[in-house]
Amino acid sequence: MANLFAIEPGMAIAINDPGILPITFVIGNWGGYPVRNAIIQGFSISTRGNYQFLHTLRNFTYVYVFGEKMGDITVTGQTFVGSCDYYNWSGVSNTIGYYAQNAISWIGAPIYIAVGLAVFYGFLVGLDLMLQNPESRLGKFTLKYRSIAG
Repeated sequence: MANLFAIEPGMAIAINDPGILPITFVIGNWGGYPVRNAIIQGFSISTRGNYQFLHTLRNFTYVYVFGEKMGDITVTGQTFVGSCDYYNWSGVSNTIGYYAQNAISWIGAPIYIAVGLAVFYGFLVGLDLMLQNPESRLGKFTLKYRSIAG
């Protein structure tokens, strides 16, 4: 699988060396650049414990732990507005298509998200998409997931 890097506005270069990136990041059903005409540039993962502290009048502190709360996973990237293929599929329409096919309202099941050896499962609950730079025909997207504790 090729890794894409921007070299100037509107242009990117593909590097086919899998050992160049410091971390492996995979999203279920994404398919990469050849399928989406979009590249993932970043992610954030936020998790929280589900707990309660009880302070008593005798200076005792009790801790109640109820497992983990649902977390938030955000994936950001660039879409390429133009297209070179016959069907005129652009990164914008492919990213919208990914959301439509994998949203919680459509499939009702979690999608795996792997960061290195750690695997998370999350429901795709939101998409933000904007034309970032009309001159270079680049768009920006944010996929929002709610992760399952476990």
